[in-house]
Amino acid sequence: MKANKALIECDRMLIRVKMIDLMREKDGISLFAIQSMDGARYVLKFFENETYRREIVHYQQLQSVGISTIPLIATTEKVLLIEDLRYSDTWRLGKAEDMQSEKIASVLAAWYQKLHSLGQTLANDPVLTWYSELDFFSREGFAMAQARTQSQDAELWQILDSLIDPILACIQLIPKTLTYNDFYYVNLAVARDEKSALMFDYNLLGVGFPVMDVGNVCASLSPSAAEAFKVSYGPRNPQEQSLNEIISPLTTLVIGAQREKFPSWFDEAWTEVNKPEFLEKLKRFI
Repeated sequence: MKANKALIECDRMLIRVKMIDLMREKDGISLFAIQSMDGARYVLKFFENETYRREIVHYQQLQSVGISTIPLIATTEKVLLIEDLRYSDTWRLGKAEDMQSEKIASVLAAWYQKLHSLGQTLANDPVLTWYSELDFFSREGFAMAQARTQSQDAELWQILDSLIDPILACIQLIPKTLTYNDFYYVNLAVARDEKSALMFDYNLLGVGFPVMDVGNVCASLSPSAAEAFKVSYGPRNPQEQSLNEIISPLTTLVIGAQREKFPSWFDEAWTEVNKPEFLEKLKRFI
Protein backbone atom coordinates (compact mmCIF):
# COMPACT_ATOMS: atom_id res chain seq x y z
CA MET A 1 0.00 0.00 0.00
CA LYS A 2 2.72 2.48 0.99
CA ALA A 3 4.79 1.48 -2.03
CA ASN A 4 1.82 2.19 -4.28
CA LYS A 5 1.50 5.68 -2.80
CA ALA A 6 5.21 6.23 -3.39
CA LEU A 7 4.90 5.09 -6.99
CA ILE A 8 2.10 7.59 -7.59
CA GLU A 9 4.38 10.37 -6.39
CA CYS A 10 7.17 9.10 -8.65
CA ASP A 11 4.81 9.32 -11.61
CA ARG A 12 4.03 12.90 -10.67
CA MET A 13 7.78 13.66 -10.70
CA LEU A 14 8.17 11.88 -14.06
CA ILE A 15 10.37 9.16 -12.57
CA ARG A 16 9.85 5.79 -14.28
CA VAL A 17 10.52 3.18 -11.58
CA LYS A 18 12.21 -0.14 -12.19
CA MET A 19 12.59 -1.15 -8.53
CA ILE A 20 11.22 0.17 -5.23
CA ASP A 21 12.17 -1.14 -1.80
CA LEU A 22 10.93 0.03 1.61
CA MET A 23 14.03 0.68 3.71
CA ARG A 24 12.34 1.76 6.95
CA GLU A 25 9.36 3.62 8.37
CA LYS A 26 9.02 5.56 11.60
CA ASP A 27 6.81 8.35 12.96
CA GLY A 28 4.80 8.64 9.76
CA ILE A 29 7.87 8.82 7.49
CA SER A 30 8.64 6.05 5.00
CA LEU A 31 12.01 5.74 3.27
CA PHE A 32 12.24 3.94 -0.07
CA ALA A 33 15.20 2.95 -2.23
CA ILE A 34 14.36 3.67 -5.85
CA GLN A 35 15.99 2.51 -9.07
CA SER A 36 14.70 4.19 -12.21
CA MET A 37 14.40 2.61 -15.63
CA ASP A 38 17.55 4.42 -16.73
CA GLY A 39 19.51 2.95 -13.81
CA ALA A 40 19.64 6.05 -11.56
CA ARG A 41 19.49 5.41 -7.81
CA TYR A 42 17.43 7.57 -5.48
CA VAL A 43 16.04 7.69 -1.98
CA LEU A 44 12.40 8.73 -1.71
CA LYS A 45 11.19 10.11 1.59
CA PHE A 46 7.40 9.91 1.92
CA PHE A 47 5.80 12.05 4.63
CA GLU A 48 2.43 10.77 5.82
CA ASN A 49 2.93 12.92 8.92
CA GLU A 50 2.05 16.39 7.64
CA THR A 51 4.08 18.19 10.31
CA TYR A 52 7.28 16.60 9.04
CA ARG A 53 6.62 17.75 5.48
CA ARG A 54 8.39 20.92 6.59
CA GLU A 55 11.62 19.15 5.61
CA ILE A 56 10.66 19.43 1.92
CA VAL A 57 10.56 23.21 2.26
CA HIS A 58 13.74 23.24 4.33
CA TYR A 59 15.77 21.75 1.48
CA GLN A 60 14.51 24.46 -0.83
CA GLN A 61 15.08 27.24 1.71
CA LEU A 62 18.66 26.19 2.42
CA GLN A 63 19.51 26.02 -1.26
CA SER A 64 17.92 29.45 -1.84
CA VAL A 65 20.49 31.13 0.42
CA GLY A 66 23.48 29.11 -0.77
CA ILE A 67 23.76 26.44 1.93
CA SER A 68 24.86 23.09 0.50
CA THR A 69 22.61 20.03 0.73
CA ILE A 70 22.88 16.60 -0.82
CA PRO A 71 21.45 16.63 -4.37
CA LEU A 72 17.70 17.25 -4.34
CA ILE A 73 16.22 15.64 -7.47
CA ALA A 74 12.53 16.50 -7.20
CA THR A 75 9.69 17.08 -4.75
CA THR A 76 5.93 17.01 -4.43
CA GLU A 77 3.98 18.29 -1.45
CA LYS A 78 4.34 14.80 0.11
CA VAL A 79 7.79 13.50 -0.88
CA LEU A 80 11.46 14.30 -1.29
CA LEU A 81 13.51 12.55 -3.95
CA ILE A 82 17.24 12.75 -3.24
CA GLU A 83 20.36 11.06 -4.50
CA ASP A 84 21.11 7.68 -2.94
CA LEU A 85 24.53 8.32 -1.44
CA ARG A 86 25.34 4.63 -1.43
CA TYR A 87 25.75 4.93 -5.22
CA SER A 88 27.02 8.51 -5.45
CA ASP A 89 30.30 9.36 -7.15
CA THR A 90 30.53 12.56 -5.08
CA TRP A 91 29.27 11.72 -1.60
CA ARG A 92 29.25 8.83 0.84
CA LEU A 93 27.22 8.24 3.95
CA GLY A 94 28.80 9.03 7.29
CA LYS A 95 30.04 6.15 9.42
CA ALA A 96 30.83 5.68 13.11
CA GLU A 97 34.58 6.04 12.50
CA ASP A 98 34.00 9.59 11.22
CA MET A 99 33.30 10.63 14.81
CA GLN A 100 37.01 10.11 15.48
CA SER A 101 38.29 12.02 12.46
CA GLU A 102 39.82 15.45 13.02
CA LYS A 103 39.88 16.01 9.25
CA ILE A 104 36.18 15.40 8.79
CA ALA A 105 35.32 17.40 11.90
CA SER A 106 37.24 20.36 10.48
CA VAL A 107 35.51 20.38 7.10
CA LEU A 108 32.11 19.81 8.71
CA ALA A 109 32.68 22.91 10.86
CA ALA A 110 32.83 24.97 7.66
CA TRP A 111 29.31 23.78 6.73
CA TYR A 112 27.99 24.69 10.18
CA GLN A 113 29.67 28.10 9.96
CA LYS A 114 27.91 28.74 6.67
CA LEU A 115 24.58 27.52 8.04
CA HIS A 116 24.82 29.91 10.99
CA SER A 117 26.00 32.84 8.87
CA LEU A 118 23.65 32.56 5.90
CA GLY A 119 20.80 31.18 7.96
CA GLN A 120 20.21 34.45 9.79
CA THR A 121 18.12 35.77 6.91
CA LEU A 122 15.75 32.82 7.05
CA ALA A 123 15.67 32.65 10.85
CA ASN A 124 14.59 36.27 11.11
CA ASP A 125 12.06 36.25 8.29
CA PRO A 126 8.75 37.16 10.00
CA VAL A 127 6.78 35.19 7.41
CA LEU A 128 8.45 31.87 8.29
CA THR A 129 7.66 29.63 11.26
CA TRP A 130 10.44 27.49 12.71
CA TYR A 131 10.89 24.67 15.18
CA SER A 132 13.03 25.80 18.12
CA GLU A 133 14.43 23.84 21.03
CA LEU A 134 14.37 27.11 22.97
CA ASP A 135 10.58 26.77 23.12
CA PHE A 136 11.00 23.84 25.50
CA PHE A 137 12.42 26.19 28.13
CA SER A 138 9.05 27.00 29.69
CA ARG A 139 7.08 26.73 32.91
CA GLU A 140 4.75 24.22 31.28
CA GLY A 141 7.66 22.07 30.20
CA PHE A 142 9.28 22.08 33.62
CA ALA A 143 5.96 21.27 35.29
CA MET A 144 5.65 18.21 33.07
CA ALA A 145 9.24 17.10 33.79
CA GLN A 146 8.62 17.60 37.49
CA ALA A 147 5.48 15.49 37.38
CA ARG A 148 7.10 12.74 35.28
CA THR A 149 10.02 12.47 37.73
CA GLN A 150 7.83 12.91 40.84
CA SER A 151 10.40 15.41 42.08
CA GLN A 152 8.28 18.27 43.37
CA ASP A 153 10.60 18.81 46.35
CA ALA A 154 13.84 18.90 44.31
CA GLU A 155 15.98 21.99 44.87
CA LEU A 156 16.23 22.46 41.10
CA TRP A 157 12.59 23.47 40.76
CA GLN A 158 12.75 25.85 43.70
CA ILE A 159 15.71 27.69 42.18
CA LEU A 160 14.23 27.69 38.68
CA ASP A 161 10.92 29.11 39.82
CA SER A 162 12.41 32.56 40.43
CA LEU A 163 14.82 32.50 37.47
CA ILE A 164 12.66 31.40 34.54
CA ASP A 165 11.50 34.89 33.57
CA PRO A 166 14.99 36.52 33.68
CA ILE A 167 16.45 33.63 31.64
CA LEU A 168 13.62 33.87 29.11
CA ALA A 169 14.37 37.58 28.80
CA CYS A 170 18.02 36.78 28.03
CA ILE A 171 16.95 34.23 25.43
CA GLN A 172 14.81 36.86 23.71
CA LEU A 173 17.63 39.42 23.59
CA ILE A 174 20.28 37.25 21.91
CA PRO A 175 20.11 37.17 18.06
CA LYS A 176 19.05 33.84 16.55
CA THR A 177 20.02 31.96 13.42
CA LEU A 178 19.31 28.58 11.84
CA THR A 179 20.53 25.59 13.82
CA TYR A 180 20.65 21.97 12.71
CA ASN A 181 19.91 20.42 16.14
CA ASP A 182 20.19 16.74 15.19
CA PHE A 183 23.84 15.82 14.73
CA TYR A 184 24.86 12.18 14.40
CA TYR A 185 26.85 10.27 11.81
CA VAL A 186 23.73 8.67 10.30
CA ASN A 187 22.75 12.17 9.09
CA LEU A 188 26.25 12.98 7.83
CA ALA A 189 27.35 13.12 4.19
CA VAL A 190 31.08 13.17 3.46
CA ALA A 191 32.66 13.98 0.11
CA ARG A 192 34.50 11.02 -1.41
CA ASP A 193 37.72 13.06 -1.32
CA GLU A 194 36.89 14.10 2.30
CA LYS A 195 37.42 17.78 1.45
CA SER A 196 33.90 18.69 2.51
CA ALA A 197 31.02 17.38 4.60
CA LEU A 198 27.46 18.39 5.37
CA MET A 199 24.39 17.30 7.26
CA PHE A 200 21.12 16.07 5.73
CA ASP A 201 17.72 15.19 7.23
CA TYR A 202 16.38 18.63 8.12
CA ASN A 203 13.30 17.71 10.11
CA LEU A 204 14.63 19.41 13.27
CA LEU A 205 16.20 22.36 11.46
CA GLY A 206 15.14 25.41 13.41
CA VAL A 207 16.05 28.60 15.22
CA GLY A 208 18.57 28.92 18.00
CA PHE A 209 22.09 30.02 18.93
CA PRO A 210 25.17 28.78 17.07
CA VAL A 211 26.68 27.42 20.29
CA MET A 212 23.72 25.05 20.58
CA ASP A 213 24.90 23.31 17.41
CA VAL A 214 28.55 23.38 18.43
CA GLY A 215 27.70 21.63 21.67
CA ASN A 216 25.38 19.19 19.89
CA VAL A 217 28.14 18.18 17.47
CA CYS A 218 31.02 18.00 19.93
CA ALA A 219 29.05 15.79 22.34
CA SER A 220 29.22 12.96 19.77
CA LEU A 221 32.79 13.49 18.55
CA SER A 222 35.96 12.12 20.09
CA PRO A 223 37.85 14.70 22.20
CA SER A 224 40.42 15.34 19.46
CA ALA A 225 37.79 15.60 16.73
CA ALA A 226 35.71 17.94 18.91
CA GLU A 227 38.71 20.18 19.42
CA ALA A 228 39.40 20.20 15.66
CA PHE A 229 35.76 21.16 15.05
CA LYS A 230 35.96 24.06 17.51
CA VAL A 231 39.23 25.34 16.07
CA SER A 232 37.90 25.21 12.52
CA TYR A 233 34.57 26.76 13.49
CA GLY A 234 36.21 29.71 15.21
CA PRO A 235 35.27 31.91 18.18
CA ARG A 236 31.91 31.48 19.89
CA ASN A 237 29.91 34.17 21.65
CA PRO A 238 30.71 33.87 25.40
CA GLN A 239 27.26 35.19 26.38
CA GLU A 240 25.61 32.50 24.27
CA GLN A 241 27.96 29.90 25.73
CA SER A 242 27.06 30.78 29.33
CA LEU A 243 23.35 30.83 28.55
CA ASN A 244 23.51 27.53 26.67
CA GLU A 245 25.24 25.79 29.58
CA ILE A 246 22.11 26.54 31.58
CA ILE A 247 19.34 25.98 29.06
CA SER A 248 20.70 23.00 27.12
CA PRO A 249 20.39 20.32 29.83
CA LEU A 250 17.06 21.78 30.97
CA THR A 251 15.49 21.75 27.50
CA THR A 252 16.88 18.24 26.98
CA LEU A 253 15.07 17.26 30.16
CA VAL A 254 11.76 18.65 28.91
CA ILE A 255 12.12 17.05 25.46
CA GLY A 256 12.86 13.68 27.06
CA ALA A 257 9.97 14.01 29.50
CA GLN A 258 7.59 14.10 26.55
CA ARG A 259 8.61 10.58 25.53
CA GLU A 260 6.53 7.65 26.75
CA LYS A 261 9.73 5.95 27.87
CA PHE A 262 12.65 8.06 29.08
CA PRO A 263 15.62 7.81 26.67
CA SER A 264 19.12 7.39 28.10
CA TRP A 265 19.95 11.04 27.38
CA PHE A 266 17.05 12.08 29.62
CA ASP A 267 18.67 10.25 32.53
CA GLU A 268 21.98 11.95 31.76
CA ALA A 269 20.34 15.39 31.71
CA TRP A 270 18.45 14.68 34.95
CA THR A 271 21.69 13.71 36.66
CA GLU A 272 23.45 16.84 35.39
CA VAL A 273 20.79 19.36 36.44
CA ASN A 274 20.73 17.97 39.97
CA LYS A 275 24.48 18.19 40.53
CA PRO A 276 25.54 20.84 43.09
CA GLU A 277 27.81 22.40 40.43
CA PHE A 278 24.88 22.99 38.07
CA LEU A 279 22.64 24.32 40.82
CA GLU A 280 25.33 26.80 41.87
CA LYS A 281 25.81 27.87 38.24
CA LEU A 282 22.07 28.40 37.97
CA LYS A 283 21.98 30.52 41.12
CA ARG A 284 24.84 32.68 39.83
CA PHE A 285 23.38 33.15 36.36
CA ILE A 286 21.57 36.43 36.90
